[in-house]
Amino acid sequence: MADGIYISRSARDEMRYLWTLAWPVVLGLVGHMGTAVVDVAMVGRLGQEALASAALAHMWCHSLVLLGRGVLQGIDPIISQAHGAGDKRRVSFAFQETIAVALLVSIPLVGWHFLAGAGLGVLQQPADRIPEALRFSQVLAIGVVPMLVFNALRQSVQGIGLMRPAAYTYLAMNVLNVFLNYGLMYGKFGLPELGAVGCAWSTSICQFAQLGMMCWLIRDTLKEYWVSPRLAWRWKAILDMLRFGFPIGFQIGFEVWAFVFAGIMVGWMDTTQLAAHTVSLNLASVAFMMALGVSQAATTRVGNLIGAGARWGRSARCALIMGCMFMSVSAILFFTIPEPLARIYNDEQDVLDIATILIPIAAAFQLFDGIQNVAFGILRGVGDVRVPVGITGIGLWLVGLPFGGLLAFHFEMGAPGVWVGLVVGLGLMSVLLVWRVRVMSRRDVLGAAATAAP
Repeated sequence: MADGIYISRSARDEMRYLWTLAWPVVLGLVGHMGTAVVDVAMVGRLGQEALASAALAHMWCHSLVLLGRGVLQGIDPIISQAHGAGDKRRVSFAFQETIAVALLVSIPLVGWHFLAGAGLGVLQQPADRIPEALRFSQVLAIGVVPMLVFNALRQSVQGIGLMRPAAYTYLAMNVLNVFLNYGLMYGKFGLPELGAVGCAWSTSICQFAQLGMMCWLIRDTLKEYWVSPRLAWRWKAILDMLRFGFPIGFQIGFEVWAFVFAGIMVGWMDTTQLAAHTVSLNLASVAFMMALGVSQAATTRVGNLIGAGARWGRSARCALIMGCMFMSVSAILFFTIPEPLARIYNDEQDVLDIATILIPIAAAFQLFDGIQNVAFGILRGVGDVRVPVGITGIGLWLVGLPFGGLLAFHFEMGAPGVWVGLVVGLGLMSVLLVWRVRVMSRRDVLGAAATAAP
């Protein structure tokens, strides 16, 4: 132990410790993604038109929401390194500062939701789907503030090693979401029949419920670390957090926007290809939660070790190996049983025909996507947040998307061409990010995030 932080004696010990951090996060994120799976599956039963409308709304809204959530991850190197250093005072202030950041970020994000109609029109998406997509987006706007505050609390407690509260919350929201979806979409349990928009109402209601449950689960931790609400608005400390948060947000944003733009390109084709793209991407996103859980565990572990003044290279290597192991399993499943997986969401044959082509391509980028995300989690724990932004821009925007567009439109490959481009871009990213981790570990970088003035 170093300042209360466990120091492993072997790679096997480190893998075991990483797993104790990772499994609740993986479970919680899979549970969280489970709500998206349920949403797509239940909306898909209303027909491909309803599925396309919901896909357009989520594409528009999440393109900026995930940027906001990424900004909140600016707390990661600060709080994990401060906890590793045993600086309880800095941890206490960081709790409140990230909530203040969440409230600030929510203002433009709510406005963004109401611009969906105009924005989707400019992007030349199917005109007959835009009105329903706008209604969907407007309802989703209601849940933005509680969603961001919940994420602020989640990032904070994970930084001090409390991984389970978020997992329990996500799993409970799965149950509530199924109940509300069924009731509001189909008019059951005495609730109004709202069709696809009922799914958006269910999501917003669940955002409030998950914030309430999270606050209850971490009530003792909040009491221990809470100082005073007025001290949350210390602008120098908030700017320090944003110094880490905006590069993280833009790195996540560049990646998310790349997939959003891939969806836009598919939307230029036809509704059937867009529905198949949505099914395949949702399935790939579920598998991605495994790597994302390992990534978040690696951020906490590496940041704690740096704060304690310990070496972190072995932990980084173990995290990368663990991420590869998880993603190899999903890659095998995607390659061997694509049609049964696609049928979970939609049983229209024209959609299935395209989805069964896209899903095996998704198998090809499972390893690349997992490696690059775990590597980014490691670098986030170190506090190295600027270089990965450039790597993401090069891999996806300068290489992956142009190549995918060339295949899709010039060589007339359609949606599969777009996905092949994503494979190439993610492959390049994984190589460059692992190289960056290697460079930083050789320097034995001991980040300065925890030393920011409290």
